[in-house]
Amino acid sequence: MDNSKSKKSDRKALKLLDRKIQMGMSNITEGLRRILSPKFARSGGENQTTKPRISTSRNGLSRRNHSSNRNARYPNPLQASLRAPLRLAIVGCGAVAEAIHIPAALQLKDVRLVGLVDTDVSRAQALASKYGIDRVASCMEDIAGQIDAVVLATPPHAHSTLAHQAIKQGLHVFCEKPMANSMAECQLMLKAAHEAARTLAVGHIYRFVPNRVHIWNLYKSGQLGRMISVDVEQGDPFEPIPRTLYTLRKEMVPGGVLFNDGIHVLDMLFWWFGDPETFDYRDDSLGGLESN
Repeated sequence: MDNSKSKKSDRKALKLLDRKIQMGMSNITEGLRRILSPKFARSGGENQTTKPRISTSRNGLSRRNHSSNRNARYPNPLQASLRAPLRLAIVGCGAVAEAIHIPAALQLKDVRLVGLVDTDVSRAQALASKYGIDRVASCMEDIAGQIDAVVLATPPHAHSTLAHQAIKQGLHVFCEKPMANSMAECQLMLKAAHEAARTLAVGHIYRFVPNRVHIWNLYKSGQLGRMISVDVEQGDPFEPIPRTLYTLRKEMVPGGVLFNDGIHVLDMLFWWFGDPETFDYRDDSLGGLESN
């Protein structure tokens, strides 16, 4: 291939990557905005029933609404955000934080991005300087008293531990997908959030992608007729590339392409059709991480 064709191909790839990142940033922004909306914040108001409810909402976030039985130790920052910007920290300063979460948070007028947290303090400091963020910390506890909520943008093997730490500090949690590495960890996270009356949200951003929303509306309105089957094929260059390369490390993630990218498709199908009655699964892992 001559240089001109190579450069043209590179420019096309960069444009596609930029479009993908912009879409992800827009979807995360919309997800955070929905969490901070007055309607969502009032879900824990004084007139709510005492029975907790877990639902995967139409607005695209798996969320849990709680009763109003809160003690003074845990004031509701979502309700407080109606009067002042919600103070947010992003935990994990890898590629997805830089490309999507930080720009998304900075676009929200109801959010003040207070700080960044990462064990690699130099990395956190570099991003803080780049985006004009005031605080940097090596652990969540160092900044917990100055924030109301966190975004967990770390590899999934750390989500459960970090979520428990945040909830223990009285913080609400917006967790990157996948929620955790096992169903048991997910259940413990939900239990901790319920007991502390905290909001735990998982960002399944495909629910904000316009073509998927359009298909959902067509299906719900009956314009597509009776659904017999759905075949989904998906694949593209995996960007942004994680700094830890956790997607290729089985000690950090138990699954490959399905766990890291296909989970978006699974959530989309659950959103459209509800929980499956039966399922069958095959992959090419051969004891490692699957690529198909």
